[in-house]
Amino acid sequence: MSDQPKTDRTGAPTVELRPDDKGQLDDVVIRTPTLVRIERMDTGHWWARVEVADEPAVVFNFHSDSEIRAYAELDE
Repeated sequence: MSDQPKTDRTGAPTVELRPDDKGQLDDVVIRTPTLVRIERMDTGHWWARVEVADEPAVVFNFHSDSEIRAYAELDE
């Protein structure tokens, strides 16, 4: 198995976790996901999983000491 990151047909990495200058997660880029699942676990906790073929899944946990409000719409 190669240590090189997987790339899409343009040569861009399929998954990028980009830190800011302090090393904190700042930007997430996931190209061509095969599955996206987002679930409200509790008032202050949302969980998300994004899968890309032949890559480890990226899992997010969003936490707050108070309510997290989420909105979704179909972008047609």
